[in-house]
Amino acid sequence: YLAPEQYAAIRRLCSDRSCPILLDEVFHDYPAHGLRASSSDEASGLTVRLSGLSKVVGAPQLKLGWIRLGGDAAQARAAAARLEFIADAYLSASTPAQLATESLLPARGPIQARILERLEANERAAEQALGSESRARLLPRQGGWYLVLRLPEGEDEEELAHQLLVDDHVVVHPGYFYDFPEGEHLVLSLISPPEGFAEGVSRVARRIGTRASG
Repeated sequence: YLAPEQYAAIRRLCSDRSCPILLDEVFHDYPAHGLRASSSDEASGLTVRLSGLSKVVGAPQLKLGWIRLGGDAAQARAAAARLEFIADAYLSASTPAQLATESLLPARGPIQARILERLEANERAAEQALGSESRARLLPRQGGWYLVLRLPEGEDEEELAHQLLVDDHVVVHPGYFYDFPEGEHLVLSLISPPEGFAEGVSRVARRIGTRASG
């Protein structure tokens, strides 16, 4: 989620260089508690917005994504023609998924509400397990399905992720999967069932404490 001043700076930068703006909006419907996801105004050039059923209706098995073009009308028409050629040249989208979308999108409210409830419950569990006494700290979450844990300086994120998997039976991602510019991190999925997540994040907290004392 971009702050208005961030998006304005991106618009100026892309306008000066005649570059399109690409916005990945698959998590747009899942802002963190207290935040409001708002649609940004279109840029003067080409704006390309990406989304899909996987996150919007919680149905990754349907594998249907879409691209919405906005901004300058002439550039959008030209981009649509090129995208049409690409779509025809490669594997086409699933016909059953396309037909189902007409019914799925209007009915997305209840599943999104359940997902948001789970995300918030799991985030609270993480905050409780990794409180002020923990050597690691949770980074603020603006939206999406993931929680980022900043590890103490000198910690080896890959070694820790491997130990959590082998010894504690907890699956996390080391931060280098996500190209953080600096520091060591773990990335936790918030979409897991709350009971399992609460136990898993407690094991993460204990393991970090054990490695510090060792």
